[in-house]
Amino acid sequence: MFCSNRFVHLTHKFLGGDLKPQAKQSYAIDVSFDSGTTSALPNEPIAIAYGFAKWEGGSFKGKGQNLLKLKQGDDFYVNVFDTALNPGQVTEILVSFEPFPHAKANSPFSDSAEMRLKGTNISTALSDAASAGCNVIGTRWTTGAFKVQNPGRYKFTITVTVNMPDGSTRIFQVDPEVDVMAE
Repeated sequence: MFCSNRFVHLTHKFLGGDLKPQAKQSYAIDVSFDSGTTSALPNEPIAIAYGFAKWEGGSFKGKGQNLLKLKQGDDFYVNVFDTALNPGQVTEILVSFEPFPHAKANSPFSDSAEMRLKGTNISTALSDAASAGCNVIGTRWTTGAFKVQNPGRYKFTITVTVNMPDGSTRIFQVDPEVDVMAE
C-alpha cells in the first residue's frame, strides 16, 4: 500500500474587511486496509493507505493526497474501509493531534488533542461500500461530522483497532498532516 504525508489547508478570506459567508462543504479522509494482513513486527501497527474526498453532486468524489483547502465551518468525516474477504470488527478509531507552534488549539476541530471513537460513535459496518478517497470497495465504518474551526498546523495520527474473527487484535495506522491557515 502507498502511504504518504500530505497537508490539509483551512482558510477563510476577508473581502473588503468583511468576512463573506461561504457555502459549507463536506470533506472526508478515507483510510483503507486489509485486516487479513499479517504484521512483520507483531507489536508494531500496520501502515494503511489514505485519500481525501469532497462531497460534490450528491456523492463523495476522490481528491487524492494533494493539498486540500478547507474553510471554518466545513464538515469533516473519517471513513475506515477494510478490504478483507472476511473483515474484522473495527472497535476503536483514535485520532490524535500534535499541534505545531502557532496553532490556535490542540486540534482543528476542538481543543481536545485526541478523539477516541468507540461504540455508538462509530457507524454500523456497511458491506460493499465504495471509498472515493482510496478507490477501493470494502466494509466501511464512518465517524463525524466534525466541524472544522481552529486555524493552525497539526500533525495527526489515525489508529484503527480491529478485532479479528479468530479473537486476535490488529492495529492499523497512518500519519497525515493538517494545515489550517487564516488569511
